[in-house]
Amino acid sequence: MNISIITWMVFLPLAGGLLLAVAGEEDEAGRRRVRVISIAVSLITFVLSLGLYYGFRADYAGMQFVERLDWIPRFGIAYKVGIDGI
Repeated sequence: MNISIITWMVFLPLAGGLLLAVAGEEDEAGRRRVRVISIAVSLITFVLSLGLYYGFRADYAGMQFVERLDWIPRFGIAYKVGIDGI
């Protein structure tokens, strides 16, 4: 399964937030761990966004970087993300 950049950009901060929830910050080491996780997740998300920025075609009016995965096909429910030109 090939996962697009947009999906990583959506779910990476969510995973980072869950990691922060269990990281704890009772002492100085916990606060340092929280800072490191926050900065790392933010920087990785930013680097991924650069791929979208440089790969985006402004001359194309349709959806770009589209990903569609059937989630519950029986009911026609799917996960679909993409970027448009607005």
